[in-house]
Amino acid sequence: MAAARRGAQSEMESLQKELDEKTKEIEAKALADLRTKSLNPELVDLYARSKSLTLTNEAQMKDLWQKIAVHLGQVTTNDSNSPAVEHDRAGSGSVHNQGLLIRVGWLALPYPATALPRVTAWLAQKGCRDLKYDFDSVASLAPDDFE
Repeated sequence: MAAARRGAQSEMESLQKELDEKTKEIEAKALADLRTKSLNPELVDLYARSKSLTLTNEAQMKDLWQKIAVHLGQVTTNDSNSPAVEHDRAGSGSVHNQGLLIRVGWLALPYPATALPRVTAWLAQKGCRDLKYDFDSVASLAPDDFE
């Protein structure tokens, strides 16, 4: 920020405020577009709510993520065909939409032997017709690392 180096603090604050307002405007327009074009507008609304909560409000965040999980294929404990839910969970991951493609940049599964078949079955149920993958093993991440 050249303005701060020159001592123009008020100019820098004004530019930051303008940037923040423009960012909120663009995000609001993108969410409005998604609501009208999405197959699941309720999921878009839940995502919008997640943006307004602070990470320190753990109870509200947990409740909201549970609601989002229902839309994303959450494994339920009363599913008699499911292994223990503990073995189906992902420790963390990164997913991006690229047009008609979904790119899973990375996915950390504490128990891949049980979780991967469930993930692929869920993808097939959602209409996935093709899957390309690469496996990278990270031996230092044991299941206890995901607690």
